[in-house]
Amino acid sequence: MIKFKSEMERSPRRHRAWWLLPLLLLLPAAALVEEHWRGHWELQSWKHKMTAKGEMFDPAKLWPPSSAASMDFSNQLGGTVKEFSGKLNYYGASVSTIILDGSGQAHRGSQGSFTLQNPGAYSADQTFSWEELNQLIQEKQSALQHLRELMKAPPAGINYDIVQRLNNDSMPNFVAWRIAAQTLHGSALNNLHKGDLQAAEQDLEALLAFGKLGEKDPGLVSFMIRMAIIGLSVDVGWDALQADGWTEPQLAALQAKCLEVTNVLSQMPKTLEAERIGRSYLLNWFRTHSYEQAVERCQKSYAGFGLKPSPKDTADPVRFWRQWVFHPLWSYAWAEQEELKYLQDLQPELTALREAGQRQSWLALRDETKASHQNYRAPFAAWRFYVKLPLAEGIDFSTGSKLQDSGYPYADFSKAWFWAMRNLTLHEMVITVIAIKRYELKHGKAPAGLAALVPEFLSDLPPDLMDGQPLRYQLGSNGCFKLYSVGDDSPDDGCPPPWKGKDWIWPQVMKAVKDPHVAAATASHGGE
Repeated sequence: MIKFKSEMERSPRRHRAWWLLPLLLLLPAAALVEEHWRGHWELQSWKHKMTAKGEMFDPAKLWPPSSAASMDFSNQLGGTVKEFSGKLNYYGASVSTIILDGSGQAHRGSQGSFTLQNPGAYSADQTFSWEELNQLIQEKQSALQHLRELMKAPPAGINYDIVQRLNNDSMPNFVAWRIAAQTLHGSALNNLHKGDLQAAEQDLEALLAFGKLGEKDPGLVSFMIRMAIIGLSVDVGWDALQADGWTEPQLAALQAKCLEVTNVLSQMPKTLEAERIGRSYLLNWFRTHSYEQAVERCQKSYAGFGLKPSPKDTADPVRFWRQWVFHPLWSYAWAEQEELKYLQDLQPELTALREAGQRQSWLALRDETKASHQNYRAPFAAWRFYVKLPLAEGIDFSTGSKLQDSGYPYADFSKAWFWAMRNLTLHEMVITVIAIKRYELKHGKAPAGLAALVPEFLSDLPPDLMDGQPLRYQLGSNGCFKLYSVGDDSPDDGCPPPWKGKDWIWPQVMKAVKDPHVAAATASHGGE
């Protein structure tokens, strides 16, 4: 009887245990459902609030629609640059424009013997000369003239469907831009070597027009290519402005073309907005595909650079765990929470970039960007997030180099902002020197200060985009001027080699004089 009672007592306990098992399974499932809906609601709520403040998360609103004019221009440009094949491509952007001697004085690259910027990039049996460059340029005059005509009215729009590009993980091809700009660079220096100032001016104006090409495209790659081409125009502009024979109408026209490169700083935040949208699309792709599909997709990208993904992302145990356990859980419960964390972390840098357009100071932007990165805090329960997407964010696909791990897990665009503001600062120096030369033509001497150029030759004092102050200018007792930027560091520490070190000086060129005793007093006005 006692034994029967004990069995009867144990039976309900077993019965209750079987009911507890489903309950124990339901609790984690309910928690995951709660995490899913909480993440979805918080992400959408945050986006709605920020959209009301003017933020854009829809690519169709940030990018303009493709235009027929842009597509026609792209087709014509692509057909034209095909004519610039062969050895002419080796000459593009390879000619040194500023050559320093042992005394620190600069010489024009277009004058004297042919000098390569990076001779180590070519094999020892390759030879280069002004004679060969001139021959190659003359053979392509018809295509070059067509290019110059095209660049008289470059379209500001785009020639692709951004939503399709984002969904296909493909980027537009800007190779034609690079080839065209480098060919114009070589042609301009060849014309300067021959002393054909008018032809060089046409090449330089066509080169400057790239600053307007596709300016409505917020993509970072498009923006940085335009900034690199602005750098090429600075090189040519420096060499050209050393030449004698410029007339007031020529200088005024060239200055007007330079001034067409406007609103560039206001375009920089758009590039970060574009990158933000691109990463959100990437997160969504990871969320809607399996881990094995992610591995397959990224292995193709790595192979294109001759690289292999890290074993920590592709080893069998890792792949099994992520494919069947972590990735499905992350995709359902935490992916949208991770996207929200990323968007919130990026917002301070985006705010700093917008303020840079008003402050016009790289130093301020650098410090604020650095602070936003240092203030990054890992998410609560970081084990549930990827933080840095495996494979997809382990390599810089613009250079093919592996990214170094740091405390800040997202892409660091500081170098892009620096090079943009650097080249724009040098561009401001070109504009300023043109204004100085125009002043000299009218008054027979350099101005005592930059304020003398306003408003006749400049609308305002030229900004030094490194620190937000006007460019520095000094007029020597011999009538020669010194124009420079503080460079990438704030101390005003004199003038080291051109555009390097802490201060960036407009390089000076010594005039050829008969009397060696007065050579020191004949540095050209503005590098003439």
